[in-house]
Amino acid sequence: MAYKLAIPEHTELQIDKCISYIVNTLRYPTAAEAVLDDIEHAYDLLLGKFPASKGKFYKTLVAGHVGTGSRDLANDRSYHDVYYDGESHYYIDGSVYKGRKLLLLEYDENDGKYYQIESNRRIPVRKYEGYIS
Repeated sequence: MAYKLAIPEHTELQIDKCISYIVNTLRYPTAAEAVLDDIEHAYDLLLGKFPASKGKFYKTLVAGHVGTGSRDLANDRSYHDVYYDGESHYYIDGSVYKGRKLLLLEYDENDGKYYQIESNRRIPVRKYEGYIS
């Protein structure tokens, strides 16, 4: 399986160095073990990022299976909706058993906006500002 990653220009060199280290300096008894271990290391390094990021990025990032109520995002354990940081990051809550809903994020190519689909409704995703009383 191939992954296409959106990498900011200033970190490309750092990631290239990490991949080079994994591929060129680690020693394995067999080529098959090297390939399997390299895949595991690359996954952890590039795709298993924790904690979730917020802020400006040169592309829009969408990630799923994330606890949007975590202290790194909404910092509200009762929040189980799509989280948007107002800049570049959209997170789809993965706590279906807690929030009691399976979230769907829709992107409308005509207006360039994201929507949370819920109970046959299209709810515009806005920057998370906390619950308004």
